Amino acid sequence: MRFKKMMTAVGTIGAIALVGTACGDQRTAGPDEQQPPAAEQPAPNDQASAPPENPSPPQPNAPGQPVAPPVEGAEGVPSPQVNGMALPGGYPQQVWVNDAGRTLVITAQEGGCGQASAELTDQTDQQVAVRLVETIPADAQACTMDIRYPTMTVELAEPLGERIVVLTYEERDRSKD
Repeated sequence: MRFKKMMTAVGTIGAIALVGTACGDQRTAGPDEQQPPAAEQPAPNDQASAPPENPSPPQPNAPGQPVAPPVEGAEGVPSPQVNGMALPGGYPQQVWVNDAGRTLVITAQEGGCGQASAELTDQTDQQVAVRLVETIPADAQACTMDIRYPTMTVELAEPLGERIVVLTYEERDRSKD
């Protein structure tokens, strides 16, 4: 009796395993089709076509490693002239000048339903302060789980010159208003 129960359990487990494997890739070559040789078939866990789980942010301005400007004619601001200490970890710190130094072009970050914007908060002889804002809308909606890096522009009263660009961050969650 014990043997029969044990064989029934083994048979049930085997049937579950068989059904599980039958639900895999069910494509088969038809009578006139040939499957490519095994060397040409993609590996089952081929990561080459899979999108990255966490896209890496653009790299900050680094001396000797220029980043392509988002606007034709824009010139990168050297990293020692950009202070992004108040930004969240991993936030891009890319800044360019355009229009003879009177326009800052800044890489921001937004994700999901968030919308990025930039606000000029202060201009002195020593620095230009810009707040990068991500606004979360008030209405509930289905949102993607992606991270985007839009460029924002800020108009200056005078050309940037040697002034330091100070970047800060604020999240405005309108759903909590």
